[in-house]
Amino acid sequence: PGLPGSTGAPDADIAAVTGIVKTPPDSEDVRSYAVKYSRYQLDVDNVILEVDDNFEAMTGYTKEDIKKSGLSQNDLIAESDRLEYFMNVDQQMSRGDIIYIEHDIVRKDGRMIHVYCCGRRYFDAATKTIHADIIIVDAASTHHGKVKMKM
Repeated sequence: PGLPGSTGAPDADIAAVTGIVKTPPDSEDVRSYAVKYSRYQLDVDNVILEVDDNFEAMTGYTKEDIKKSGLSQNDLIAESDRLEYFMNVDQQMSRGDIIYIEHDIVRKDGRMIHVYCCGRRYFDAATKTIHADIIIVDAASTHHGKVKMKM
């Protein structure tokens, strides 16, 4: 229940980001790496609507924190990085529905973690609003850099 899945080619990209590598492209040989990741959903104003069970371990924020505080994507990005982050998001969104960004996240305890981020905006027919699915992968857990994002 919860976050809707992607369809089509982006699934392959999201799988690569989360550590599942399939080579060659038509092969059934699938290798997976245990990476730390979380998936969450944003509304049109970047307010976090829903998080998975891994969100707290990665960010320090509980599901209860999300419900009470109205935490947004902006709160997860260091103030000094926000302008560059959102310019990058806007630039990539102008080219398509899927974005890939490498950036830092500010945890609840103030520590920073470096993440690979894959996001997808879509129209939610049930609520008639724009939402975004976000997957973040802790860069420190990517098998010493063997999992790389397509840019």
